[in-house]
Amino acid sequence: MGFRLERAREVATEDGLPTLARKGLVSLGRHVPRTGVPLYFRYRARRNWSRSGDFDARPDPFRIVRVDPDEVVYNSSRRFAYVGNKYENCGLVSGGDWDRDLDRFGERTVYPPESTTTIYGSLVQRFEEGRDWEEVPFVRKALRELNRDSSWSWHGCESREEVMERCRWLDRLYEDVRENGYRSKRELLEDDEEVPETNPERFRYAHDEVVVNVGRDGRLLFVGGHHRLSIAKILDVPEIPVRLFVRHREWQELRDRVAAGADPPDDLGGHPDLLDLRV
Repeated sequence: MGFRLERAREVATEDGLPTLARKGLVSLGRHVPRTGVPLYFRYRARRNWSRSGDFDARPDPFRIVRVDPDEVVYNSSRRFAYVGNKYENCGLVSGGDWDRDLDRFGERTVYPPESTTTIYGSLVQRFEEGRDWEEVPFVRKALRELNRDSSWSWHGCESREEVMERCRWLDRLYEDVRENGYRSKRELLEDDEEVPETNPERFRYAHDEVVVNVGRDGRLLFVGGHHRLSIAKILDVPEIPVRLFVRHREWQELRDRVAAGADPPDDLGGHPDLLDLRV
């Protein structure tokens, strides 16, 4: 206990009280029951909502909805810090043109550097055309970058063997979806004894689905989860779980109107981000 108090004093002195409070929430969240949302993520979501603007129909920032994977057609032109932290901007509402002039999913990657060498195209070559992994464009790119000692890597792979192990994992994922259907992370969690028991880690795992932003017109714009979305499209999976990340300001204004009793446009009546307002 004495060590923890001393460490808390050091953090307060060096980084300030706001940082101490944030780190305290993270630490506390590791000791609350495993069900529910960790305190730090609740705090972040409330902060995101408070800085988003004056809106009424606050969505559940961690809600998982089910959609046809074919409805995810375009990449979001902004990922809103998703790469650094998949949950940092949950529930944020943001204006701007990040939902316009979009690249199609599967034709251009959202990985930096932007490229037409996509995971989707490579998985099509692997699973539909039967090519060896070393022949598909994305794996060739990953191996090339290793030889160049580049700062870019595919999921942190640092050697040829790690790249090929990633490929073997994709083979297993594809076969699992083909044989057992597309299972949500929450469903997989029930059968996986190796997932950490602490609340934040289990929360991250259970919510680590395909992630989309919602554009002003309701379009679901891809943010993360290339492998699972690609495999779902290749196998014609009818429905997958996705997590809604950031909403466009104009879309949130529509949510507010629907929540107040207005009818949504005819083509949006069944939109997954409006269904919670009409129960």
